[in-house]
Amino acid sequence: MSFITLGIACSSHDSSITLLKDDRVVLFVPSERVLKQKRASLITENQIAPIKNFASVVDMAVLANCHDISYDIIRKICNKLGIKVNKWVRENSKHHMFHAAAGFYTHNFDEALCITWDGCGSVLRLVDMVQLSESTSMYRANQDDIEPIYQKFFYRRRQASKDPGILDKELMKVDDFFDYPFDATMHSDIGMMYAIVSRWLGWDGLDSGKTMGLSGYGKPNNLPPMLADGTVLSNNNLFRNDFFIDTQTYPELANPDEEMRRNMAYNLQRALEYVFVERVELGLELYPTNNLILGGGCALNILGNSVIKRKFPNLNIFVDPIATDASLSLGAALYYYKKEFPRTKFKKLENVYLGPQYNPQSIKEKLYFLVEDYNTTLES
Repeated sequence: MSFITLGIACSSHDSSITLLKDDRVVLFVPSERVLKQKRASLITENQIAPIKNFASVVDMAVLANCHDISYDIIRKICNKLGIKVNKWVRENSKHHMFHAAAGFYTHNFDEALCITWDGCGSVLRLVDMVQLSESTSMYRANQDDIEPIYQKFFYRRRQASKDPGILDKELMKVDDFFDYPFDATMHSDIGMMYAIVSRWLGWDGLDSGKTMGLSGYGKPNNLPPMLADGTVLSNNNLFRNDFFIDTQTYPELANPDEEMRRNMAYNLQRALEYVFVERVELGLELYPTNNLILGGGCALNILGNSVIKRKFPNLNIFVDPIATDASLSLGAALYYYKKEFPRTKFKKLENVYLGPQYNPQSIKEKLYFLVEDYNTTLES
């Protein structure tokens, strides 16, 4: 009898579901494909209903980034559809791990360095006054396991205190939670920097692809630097800790003209490429390998990926084709199935177009019906 695994990503954007039948991916449905809304976050009945075509009993359902309300809604939908779930797993602390699993387990590398980077992954509340947010994570991946070897976090104060040194004291406690290298800083990482500038340009913070495109129209300039001198840290005179551009320190940025917009995008892209190269160099120091997997929202920056390939021509590079948060349901399902069946070696996923199947004749009949209905409406 087959083992059925359901992965559900309940993200604030780009939610999705994945269904495994044993070790094979049989269904992958992003919410935006069902709702016809870009980056949709809702999990709907129409999205879960196709599971019935494969099984009425789910052995294990893994929910990534799922808060209580979403969890209750999903359980009610499954009950309504007559889908029995034998085991529920909720995991809100492995955002980047699931990105890495989605990339590694769907490719055919026996081992690889996985780098996942985005604006904000899992939020870890480890001590009273500090919450750490993932921004860049690195993993050593092989057929036995995926293990973290480095993580970068940014943090914000959770509450005020009269003790000026309390934040440093709290951060010292964080060392007890990690047995591998990590960095925690109040500086924004490159993914968040990209979101902040995209908003400053008048777009959504997730519209970083537009910012990357605009960068091609900029040129060298004298605008404020994106990075602090000689580092991969954000210039905190430019990037405020509340995730906005500081137009008080730089009032000339308050009303940008088109040339300034282009040049800010240009500077940001150059900063990203510099950070990409520095991070890959660090990753290869921690885990020397010829194989590299990139995931997370920043992996959608094809210009940055191209710079990595030019800088490291001998690396075999695989970029997760669904590097948005939609990949979390896929990574969660594969990761936890591997925990249940450690000897599994997944086959390479040839494409991500997995869902209900339709034959040409049924499509043709549906189109004829729609045309006839439209003509009838016009005549009446």
